[in-house]
Amino acid sequence: MKTKHQLPSNLQVSVFEFQKFAVCRILITIFCLTLAGCMQEQTTGVRPAPKRGFEKRIHNAVYDLRIINTHEHLPQEQEVLNMPPDFNVFFKTYQTSDMISAGMEVYTEPRWLMVIQKLESKDIGIDEKWSYIKDVWKETTTTAFGRAVLISIKDLYGIDDLNENTYKELCARIEKVHKKDYYYDYVLREKARIDLNIQIGMINSKYDPKYFRHLFEISPMVQFKNFDQISSFLKEYQLPDINTLADLEKAIESAFQQGVENGAIGAKTLSAYHRTIQSDDVPREKAEEILIKMKADPGKSLPADAAKQFQDFLFYKILSLCEKYDLPIQIHTGIQTFNGNMLANTNPLLLTNTIMRFPKVKFILLHSGYPYGGETAALAKMFTNVYIDMTWTPLISPSYAVRYLQEYIETVPQNKIMAFGGDCNTVEGTYSASILAREVVVQTLITLARSGYLSEEEAIVLARKILRENAINIYKLDFLK
Repeated sequence: MKTKHQLPSNLQVSVFEFQKFAVCRILITIFCLTLAGCMQEQTTGVRPAPKRGFEKRIHNAVYDLRIINTHEHLPQEQEVLNMPPDFNVFFKTYQTSDMISAGMEVYTEPRWLMVIQKLESKDIGIDEKWSYIKDVWKETTTTAFGRAVLISIKDLYGIDDLNENTYKELCARIEKVHKKDYYYDYVLREKARIDLNIQIGMINSKYDPKYFRHLFEISPMVQFKNFDQISSFLKEYQLPDINTLADLEKAIESAFQQGVENGAIGAKTLSAYHRTIQSDDVPREKAEEILIKMKADPGKSLPADAAKQFQDFLFYKILSLCEKYDLPIQIHTGIQTFNGNMLANTNPLLLTNTIMRFPKVKFILLHSGYPYGGETAALAKMFTNVYIDMTWTPLISPSYAVRYLQEYIETVPQNKIMAFGGDCNTVEGTYSASILAREVVVQTLITLARSGYLSEEEAIVLARKILRENAINIYKLDFLK
């Protein structure tokens, strides 16, 4: 006879079996986790455990470095001094894009430009400027772009936050720093400890050699959609009129040579903002045929497919010149600045056939390909002529930068990684970008040293390479050695 709480015998057996099964599952799980931990120690712990205090020593080594900034868009110092010395210096492009993304009411296109122009205006007082941004600024302070603003405000101007109680004092302190022959020295050389900034300019751009060397943007020689644009290019660089494709190629080489003679140490393309970065090897006859059609109706733009073919042909011409003059080329990959674009056009894998077509050209992939970080690593691992430049990456997402710098160290030879480029248009932005980059390097190297993947000595040597020496070698900046 069953007691009140007694289960049927068949159910008792089922519960007992279930309990045995559950215990076995737990024991197996514990065993697998333990085994995985042992295997991880065996595969990553190839160096002895670091000595106590290694974290501080790595941190100090990284912050003691005078670094090379591999990608910038900074104006000349005097250009900035001609603008109002107020908090507009923190809202040029990146933070503005986040504020628009947050829902800032701007109806003029391009919206980011309208915001910047309003904040730069000498006709608007700081109270009105603050009223314009204060609400949407609060929504973006937690993005990495927002954190960058706060870093610069605190480190350069001694103010902990930007709010209704501090913006006036901040403007007063900015005015004290914005002095000729002091401003750039104070921010770039003294505070950021940057020895040289590689500036993105045009063929005939001039920059102060105290702070800059430059690359030239190739878009004016490639991104033609009609013949009138070709004519404008020829006129700007004082080149003769053309009749044939051979004439145009000769003109492009003349312009390219002007850039080399002007001291350019490389080239750069931002085609990812306007079209796919995939280019094909277009037959010469096809390009000639397209040019004839362009000449027949100079103001009429080509259909998209014909424009791409013509641009592809000219881009390959540019790459042949990079090979001839032994200049590296930076290529924008990953997310575009501003608001709204075709992100799929920027996947680094779209460059594969071009990389294979020009094995002697150094292809420098910018921005860690965000969000295509793994694809970027694979290309740099597979191809001798592909390099990774983490320009802008820590400003987009520090955690992404840490994650992928570790992956790059694990997959790519160490002489092919560059960890810092500001990609900013104010030195305040460059400063905060340099701090974020150093922090990314510190966090990554400490993690790898703690696990035994790197020794402390290897971590410090690696920091020097990815923040300084690799850029010097790739761009032949021997005077900095």
